[in-house]
Amino acid sequence: MIVLPRVLTSDPALASVRLLTCDVDGVLTDGGMYFGPDGLNLLRFHVQDGTGLKMLLSEGVAVCFISQSNNAIIAQRASTLGVPHCFLGVDDKLGPIADLATQLNIGFQDICHIADDVNDLSLLEKVGFPVTVPGGAAKVKDVCRYETKTAAGHGAVRELCEAIITAKNSGN
Repeated sequence: MIVLPRVLTSDPALASVRLLTCDVDGVLTDGGMYFGPDGLNLLRFHVQDGTGLKMLLSEGVAVCFISQSNNAIIAQRASTLGVPHCFLGVDDKLGPIADLATQLNIGFQDICHIADDVNDLSLLEKVGFPVTVPGGAAKVKDVCRYETKTAAGHGAVRELCEAIITAKNSGN
């Protein structure tokens, strides 16, 4: 029996999140890639996701972008938002996040990862809070604890950030 992820709500368990790792293409973007004569030129990010990530960082939660793409636009977006950890061109995302978790002294049970496709499965299966978006692949939905209501590239990460912040502040 397949159990679909719950719609993301302000679950009190999210209060333990200390690190949010974000896939980029299909999560922070709508998954569209814009090509011109010189190759990939543009990615579309949603401003509300950026604001949500800044709010989360100000709450003391570490944030990381991790992408299979090796695109300088992603690194530029991370820098603009003050996201200190950004891994590009990564096929096996579990390794770099395991190293980062060790460096930050954070256990996998306190990591939330949001992703949409099968190249993130090894990481999603390991973290305490695996999250996907409405357009996520079926195999991803099978392992995720939550699914955002908002589509990728349209504020899904903001929705997740607000859920984490609400959970952290509900105990105060």
